Amino acid sequence: IRDATFNITTNTKVTNDEVEKKRKHRIQVANAAAALFYFQNLYKLPSAGGARQHLIQTRGFSTSLIKQVCLGYATSQSQSLVQHLKSLGFTPEEIVDSGLAKLIVTDNVNVSHNNTPTLSQSNTNSSTMENTVHQQPKMSYQNLKDRFVNRIIIPIWDSDGTHIVGFGGRLLLPFKTNNYKYNPPKYLNSPETIVYKKRNILFG
Repeated sequence: IRDATFNITTNTKVTNDEVEKKRKHRIQVANAAAALFYFQNLYKLPSAGGARQHLIQTRGFSTSLIKQVCLGYATSQSQSLVQHLKSLGFTPEEIVDSGLAKLIVTDNVNVSHNNTPTLSQSNTNSSTMENTVHQQPKMSYQNLKDRFVNRIIIPIWDSDGTHIVGFGGRLLLPFKTNNYKYNPPKYLNSPETIVYKKRNILFG
């Protein structure tokens, strides 16, 4: 009985290790695909002119150095990379696990006394907030948003220089809408993932 139990436990552990190994591989492939996508954006898209000018004229980067480091450009479209990775067969879970996109939080809904949901207003007071229902985002392509938008992209490599484990993004211009101006952080890095542990990799 002990031997049988040991074999079952061992086989389960091997299976879990294989699943984890496959997850890491898929994230590495997704990162590589994203790096190529960003790199091609930098050289092919007219909208990347500001990024090219900043790198070559302002920062003094040569074309060969840009290619060697594999610098890139993320457009101002919020689902540009998501749709590209979808076309390559990556699932929403894999895209989120890689840190390349994040789930979009849906609009809050206020539940009135007659149980009819209404959209929350910007001047919602504290008493109304108690009746606010927070919608749980569904893991689907349409609920994903690119983590890097309107940024110059710098790949983050592992300690061996073999695999891209994440990215750093430098903002080009602040976002503006009809009603307000949103100033995201100038520099943004990938979150920690199963392949990217910030304590093990120095990036700055």
